[in-house]
Amino acid sequence: MPIYFPEAPEQAISALARLVKPAVAGTESVRFAHSQRSGGGGPKVESVLANFVLDARDVLWETPPASARPAGWRFLYKNEAGELLSSNVALDDSGHLSAEPSVNVAGPFVATSARVLEALKESSVITDGSYEARMLRFPSLGLYCIWLKGATDGDDWLVPIPRAPHGVRGGELYRAADLYRILKPKAELILNSDTSPKRAQ
Repeated sequence: MPIYFPEAPEQAISALARLVKPAVAGTESVRFAHSQRSGGGGPKVESVLANFVLDARDVLWETPPASARPAGWRFLYKNEAGELLSSNVALDDSGHLSAEPSVNVAGPFVATSARVLEALKESSVITDGSYEARMLRFPSLGLYCIWLKGATDGDDWLVPIPRAPHGVRGGELYRAADLYRILKPKAELILNSDTSPKRAQ
């Protein structure tokens, strides 16, 4: 499948470089902008995903992915020991990138995100057009998706990352309307219990 990854803004790359610098001190590869673009030694970026958020209300309202709220950038990368890590550079309340990224070494979605992305690269299910790979999160539903952004809004695909909610098949391609149809009962339950935040951050 023809997918590509966006170029992260320099501020996000710089924030991540400060995070990984202690682990590779004394090498030129601490400059993440260089290792990302030239494939040098040190941390090796596997993928860069623009991060977006929708919530339970968006599922009920059938909000299209194109209207999802930007939430920052997610990096999947390997350190010098070959361990797979995930770091997020989030947007703050004013919409600016945070200078302090978070790191998640062994969370449940790190390895599965990488496996889903690799499978999509090799998939022959979709052969027409090209798709930008993004991350789309539904925090109140416990769902993470790879969002394949097509040239037009109607050409988007969502690929849930295991472990997905009951009834949702991880790694499968869904149109947003089809995925929302499965998620609506859980979204209604969450909203009726009034435990979901009014707006995901």
